[in-house]
Amino acid sequence: MTVLYLHKMRDLSISLDGPSLAVRGNGQATRLYPLARLERIHLPASLDLDGKLLLRMALAGVAVALCRRDGSPVAWCLPSVSEKPLASNIQKLEKRFDAPAHLSEWQQTQLHVLLPRLRRCFRLETTSTLEDVERAAHRVLQKFTAGEADARAARQWLREEI
Repeated sequence: MTVLYLHKMRDLSISLDGPSLAVRGNGQATRLYPLARLERIHLPASLDLDGKLLLRMALAGVAVALCRRDGSPVAWCLPSVSEKPLASNIQKLEKRFDAPAHLSEWQQTQLHVLLPRLRRCFRLETTSTLEDVERAAHRVLQKFTAGEADARAARQWLREEI
């Protein structure tokens, strides 16, 4: 199964060509990608999409991520679980050698989006690290908890959440 990243392409145009997705962009010739071989596709959020195209991708089991230019998703169109049984998806995931890399990539993207918000929330400098945010959150949590044990538990919860 293939993941298709198109969110950075310019002048992108996608359409259906039989059982395949026809992709044009960046002044290149049309390329065909069989829907049966696609697992996920990342498209620019600004792309004008046809509802029938989204439906065909969902029926083929292809997840669609509508992304900002930096690659962070704005919205998802996910295929129904009944179209691809969960056990089948888990078996495919187990066979993938790159699953840990995808998880790491996802975590880095989440951190890239979340860290600036947390810096603003705790009024920290833009160069502050995640550890600085954790310390600031710990100081705030200490004000609201009865003792050190509660603060430690709250800090552990916060660490797991972010």
